[in-house]
Amino acid sequence: MKKIILILLAALFCQQYTHAQGVEFVEAPLKTILSQAKKQKKLVFVDCYTSWCGPCASMARNIFPQKVCGDYFNATFVSTKFDMEKGEGATLQKTWKCIAYPTFIILNADGKEITRLTGASPTAEAFVEKVKNALDPTNSSDSLKAKYEANKCMQTGLPYAKVMYDKGYNIAEILEDIYLHSQEYDRYNSEFLIYYLSATDFRTPMFDRLLLDKPMWNSRLGCETVDKMIFDTYRKTMYLVAAGRPHQLTVDDVRKAAMITSMLALHEHSSERYLPMVALYVISKDWDRFIDTYIRKIFPMAEDSYKGILLGFLTQYYPQFSPIQKGVIDKALRRIAQNRDYDKRTTEAFITNLHK
Repeated sequence: MKKIILILLAALFCQQYTHAQGVEFVEAPLKTILSQAKKQKKLVFVDCYTSWCGPCASMARNIFPQKVCGDYFNATFVSTKFDMEKGEGATLQKTWKCIAYPTFIILNADGKEITRLTGASPTAEAFVEKVKNALDPTNSSDSLKAKYEANKCMQTGLPYAKVMYDKGYNIAEILEDIYLHSQEYDRYNSEFLIYYLSATDFRTPMFDRLLLDKPMWNSRLGCETVDKMIFDTYRKTMYLVAAGRPHQLTVDDVRKAAMITSMLALHEHSSERYLPMVALYVISKDWDRFIDTYIRKIFPMAEDSYKGILLGFLTQYYPQFSPIQKGVIDKALRRIAQNRDYDKRTTEAFITNLHK
């Protein structure tokens, strides 16, 4: 019994010691944090998070407790954190206006913002390096902007766009300017395209200009890579539309996404490529074409995780169909169950579930 108690105490001690090696967050009003930073002659590091943010939780669980973070942050900052939807965090949000999470804001002891960064990092080492770079005067947004204004090109523009992106700013206009002022030989690179697509809404003229240059992007990066990146810019929104969840798209917006997708070289065996088409018929309530899409395109596809999601949409809207439309669906499913023995049980189970 004594041994068990000693082992438990040792484990508890080790856990506490390990935790102490990480970033020490002070939970107190910002006024108190600033006062403490002034006394210790340190900067203030603020982790701005929300309760629903997965990357925020990942940083708290996997990155901040690491010794490499603790060694740097505890010597440099008085660190604190705020839920930006509750308490003082909700009040600070009115001033700081965080538009992405997690956002990390660095203040001086007077409360003036020095810099900010957004997004989680894969390792503690990468995050420490990211913060150090943000504090380097040569990497400040003002310094990088001046370099870009003096010589507008990809080499000076991309670092400027990246630092503004890390600060949570909309960099669409910056990227468009870089695109226009870059030479043809260095315009088409994957890093620039990642930022360009992340800042560009598929409904905008800026996105259209990218599509007009698509042959060049294809030749430099490969058609399959480019097409997947394009599809990813609106894929999540199409799921919202198809599921009938809140969104800000019109029928014409979704039609554009469906048209773009029809011209992309997406993997032929992935049923997800039919998602925008399903979303279009959901938002327009064109149930005849919705049903036709399932019978001609989705039902014949081999089983994959995306097909299961798409079939879920069919189950969701089935009660809205007319008796004739339901009959068409039922007939098609029974034909599949008869002709394709390998998924007979799955199809029959789906039919049963459809009629619950």
